[in-house]
Amino acid sequence: MRLAEILHQLQRPLLIKPSAHASYLQLFHDHAEKSREDFHAERTGVDYCGKAIELDQAETINGVCYIPISGPLGRGLGEFEKGAGCVDYRDIQDEITAFEEDPRARAAILVFNSPGGMCQGLTACRERILACDKPVHSYSDGMICSAAYGLACATDGIWTSSDADIGSIGVYCYTIEASKRYEQEGFKPILVTSGKHKGAGAPGLPYTKDQLDLLQSEVNDLAEEFYSQVEEARGVDNVSREDMQGQSFQGKVALQKGLVDGIVSGIEDVAAML
Repeated sequence: MRLAEILHQLQRPLLIKPSAHASYLQLFHDHAEKSREDFHAERTGVDYCGKAIELDQAETINGVCYIPISGPLGRGLGEFEKGAGCVDYRDIQDEITAFEEDPRARAAILVFNSPGGMCQGLTACRERILACDKPVHSYSDGMICSAAYGLACATDGIWTSSDADIGSIGVYCYTIEASKRYEQEGFKPILVTSGKHKGAGAPGLPYTKDQLDLLQSEVNDLAEEFYSQVEEARGVDNVSREDMQGQSFQGKVALQKGLVDGIVSGIEDVAAML
């Protein structure tokens, strides 16, 4: 994915914990200011010393395929984004397919430590998990938040440590209104559009009420879809929308709230079930 597109996506409606979003937004802004040499080095998947960036890969052990999902989720990511810790939805789908076709593997565990990520790509990845003919379960002793929790809800079971971070169910959008800064620097942006929503978010111009209303509507629609998916997966009578207001819970509390299936001492316990 091109850097400009990533920065744009980070200001679109997201399913991610705000703290993680802030960290990655800063990372990509810093990356945009690098020299051409450093930019090229990182975009080709090496660090400052020229050492190749190694990414976690799925592996099958004793008939169980372990698929790591560690980091923010996105679609169309490149080497730098993956090297920075992001996970591409397409890669998860490909690993699910490889697992399903592997005669050695009888079940899979998605090993999560993710704060969530982009909306684009989530639905297709969920559908691929749901369509898998073999058992797929989720485990985390870290984070299963926002879009990551959406993926976990597509699996056959969600198992966590007692202190894992679970939930952050919802959608939000963060953008910066920079008209005052433009004014202080002597700029007066002028925008000519074909409609009241065209040009929303143009640099240096505030959002109009109509544009904010449209953005809020988009966030609300995505959130409603997310809530419905959680209710369908966990049972509408077992979960409450009061627990889907963006907060997250420790694993033992998430269990009480119906968001997970059980607390385990480690991933070995999940593998033993399978």
